[in-house]
Order: sequence, then C-alpha cells, then structure tokens
Amino acid sequence: MKLPNSSRSVLILLSLVWPLFLAAPASAAQTNKPNIVFILIDDMGYADLSCYQTFVPPVVITTNIDRLASQGTRFTQYYSAAPICSPSRTALLSGSYPGHWRINSFLNNKAANRTRNMADFADPQLPTMARALKAGGYAVGHFGKWHMGAGRDVDDAPLPEAYGYDDSLVAFEGLGNRLAYNEESLSTASALLQQGVLQWMPKAQSAANQVNGAISFITAHTNEPFYIDLWFNDVHTGWYPAAGTWQKYASATTNVSEQKFYAVLANLDVQVGRFLATLDNLGLASNTIVVLSSDNGAPGTGSAPFYLARNGGLRGLKGSLHEGGIREPFMVRWPGHVPAQTTNTQTVLGAVDLVPTLCALTQTSLPVNYIPDGQDMSAAYLGQAKIRTQPLYWWFINDAGPAAGTYDHAPPLALRVGDWKVLTDYTKSTVELYNLGTDPFETTDVSASQGTLANSMADQLIAWWQTLPK
Repeated sequence: MKLPNSSRSVLILLSLVWPLFLAAPASAAQTNKPNIVFILIDDMGYADLSCYQTFVPPVVITTNIDRLASQGTRFTQYYSAAPICSPSRTALLSGSYPGHWRINSFLNNKAANRTRNMADFADPQLPTMARALKAGGYAVGHFGKWHMGAGRDVDDAPLPEAYGYDDSLVAFEGLGNRLAYNEESLSTASALLQQGVLQWMPKAQSAANQVNGAISFITAHTNEPFYIDLWFNDVHTGWYPAAGTWQKYASATTNVSEQKFYAVLANLDVQVGRFLATLDNLGLASNTIVVLSSDNGAPGTGSAPFYLARNGGLRGLKGSLHEGGIREPFMVRWPGHVPAQTTNTQTVLGAVDLVPTLCALTQTSLPVNYIPDGQDMSAAYLGQAKIRTQPLYWWFINDAGPAAGTYDHAPPLALRVGDWKVLTDYTKSTVELYNLGTDPFETTDVSASQGTLANSMADQLIAWWQTLPK
C-alpha cells in the first residue's frame, strides 16, 4: 500500500528521532554531572574587582563579576602558582608545580628558554584536567590566552588538543585557530608560524570573540557535561579599549594609560556578564560550577598609587613572590551546593588544588600519573570548615620581576605553612619570614626574632627545590 506523503514524512521523522529516544537515558545521566567553567583573567590585581576593593572607592564597578561573587563564595586567601603567566597556567593545566615541567618563568623565544634551561612548551604528556574530564564523559574546550608554548619563534609546540581538549580558540602565544591583534607585534610573529586560522581584530574585540567561541561550544554540547577554559587576555597590557570609551574616566585620573585600563576592565565585566547570561538563558546555570580567578598580580604599569591600589596594598607586583604577585581573587558559584553571599577569609587555597578539587566535585578520576602537589579542597567550596594540611611552594626564575634592591623585589623561592611564609634564595643568603595572620602586607620581616622557624622553613623549601629538574 502506498502511503500518502504526509504519512511517509511522519515515518521518516520517527526513524530519525527514535534513536534519540533510545539514547535519552544515557544523555540524561551525563547531564547530571555539573558543567564547569573556569574564567581566568590575565594580570588582574587582587583589588581590580570592586568586590575585592577595600581601601579606596573603586573607579569601575564590576557589576557582573560582583554578582557572580555574591551568588557564590568569595575566597580571600587563594594563590596562583607563580607570579607570571606561563608557569601559573601550567600549574592550572596539570595540578602540579610548574617546576616539574621546567617552566619557571614566562615562555620566550627558543634562545631565551635555553639560557634559562626551560622547556619551549608544556610537556604534552603531562596529566591534565582536560584529559581527566574528557575520560569522564565531558566535552572539553579552551577559549582564550594559552602561553604554554607556541609563539615568537617556537613553531613546534603542540596544539591545545594534544593536552585533551576537543576544541580550542586561543589568543596570545598558542597555535591552532586563534585570535590576532592588530596592535601587537607578537601577533605578527604568531602569523608566521601558520598552523591554524588567524582572526585579525582590534584587541578591544578580543574578549567578545572569546566569549563567542565559548558560547558556540556550549550550545553544541548542551546534552552532555562540558568543561570550558575561558581565559581572557584582558587586563594584560597593552590596554587598547574601543575608541571613545576611556575619556569618561578622566575625572578619576589624568593618566590616559590608566583611563584605558579602566575602560578595558569595564568591557571585560560586560563580556563576563554576557557569558553568564547565556548560561541562564540556556537553563544551564543551576548545574554549572563557575570558577573565576587570575594568573598573577598586577604589573608596575602606570603611577605607583595606581598599581599599588590594583594589588590592594599587598606588597609586590607581577613577577614577585610577595603577596601582590601571587595572591589573587577567587570565587566559586554552584547554586544549591556552594554557599551564596559568603566570604571565606580563613581557607588557604592554591592553584594546584584545582585539579583534585574539581575532580572530587564531579566524581571524576584524577588524571593518569597525576603528581599530588595539591589537595582536594572541595569541602571548603561547599561551605564546610577545611584547614589546609599541605604546604604551598613556589619557585620563580626572577628574570621578569621588580629589580633587585627594590621594595617589590623578592627571592626566587617561597613557602607557606599555616600563617607563616618564608622567602629565600638557593643558598639561604637571604631569608625573609612573615606571619600573614597578623601581617598580610608583609611589612615586618621576623626572621631575626624567629630564627629557628625561619631556618627550618628555608631548609624545607630548599630541599623541595632540589627535587625539581634544573
């Protein structure tokens, strides 16, 4: 019997849709896992966000990011793994100290990396959060700054997909499909390396295009859990806001460069808000863990009052192991799980904790061959009392930080245990000791009055450093 066209259309439609009904239980099981979005802002000072500013009235009210903080928990004692981009990002990628992978400062050209006995790029065999979550059924994407290899004359670095990502759109020092900025010479150098499609644009459009890439990815993966790195290039120098957007800050400062910073920060907040609104519109916000932080502190760009205010009065700048170089904003939102409207001032968190913590929250196995430098701090995320039991270590080749002899200069090694923080060099010729519980601004070195403790901690720190490849 020949069916009418309408009936045949129904049968065809059923033949296409029926497999989806059969697969529905598996898809539903997948979506029970929380999605994860990790927003990382480049070179953001501890007090750049208005919700972290306590000493002076903020020039820019970061409305959307502040709302994110109020909807979750804001931590005040979170530390990046380095005071500069490449090593801090390598720690976030792997959950282990970057010294294991011979990345102890920013990745430069091949000659400079060789001079410092550094790798040219992150080892593609290192265990990564991306690989762990992908093995656990997640779709995994990276959108934004990379700087863990590929740039300048390094043309043989792996693409992000080699580290476990399904898709990527990088910007600044990475290969594959990527954004390139009209104003910056490093983009011109990147174009010579080929490997991928370059999208040229004014840097002012970077944040919006990174958000566009992330939105496209989650729209394509709404029926499975996803993990996204949304790693903005803002607010790293140079500051190139859209024309006509910075003059409104002239009443705050006569310094045009600082006016441009405020315009870049304001636009960044708008783009974060646009992304968060997309999670709301897609009905994904309630089952998505959103983490927001930065890779290191603000640099010494602009006037001293300006950059000191950016770091909230903390001693040190980008490139320094004093607090201003490594203590960063950190907030977590997961409705119904992470307490809202909460500030945690007690728990000490480190970048190396992110991998074991997110694996615990998602009930995902740790990456194969994971180096357990961090610890599972999921209890603190969920509002429970959690005391750190593992120390935090730092090793930074101080070739890009404040000059020796200046107040912001710091030794290359640091260790925090409880409230105590020691800094030293490789031979203990310099030792500094601070009690961060009573002196968070590191104004008083107590190594002389606490000599036994200072020496013991310095010995522990140097012993750790000696275990790392040189």
